[in-house]
Amino acid sequence: DAILNELKKRGWAVTLAKEIHHQIIENKATQKCLTAGTYRRLSRWGEPYRWSDREQFVKPRAEKISEILFGHTIKRVN
Repeated sequence: DAILNELKKRGWAVTLAKEIHHQIIENKATQKCLTAGTYRRLSRWGEPYRWSDREQFVKPRAEKISEILFGHTIKRVN
């Protein structure tokens, strides 16, 4: 949740942060999962094509989220 709050506070990858928060943290079901769209969005932030300040800030956080959820950094899905 702390990583998601960093993204929201900074204003970058807000949609990703909100989706993960809703699908994983707020979800009260025993089986929690990301939608295909959210998985794809996370993968793109983990392996961005550009390297601006925005990507430099979000990439390590996306990698950390990926490691927490899947145990490894996921590959980019287009």
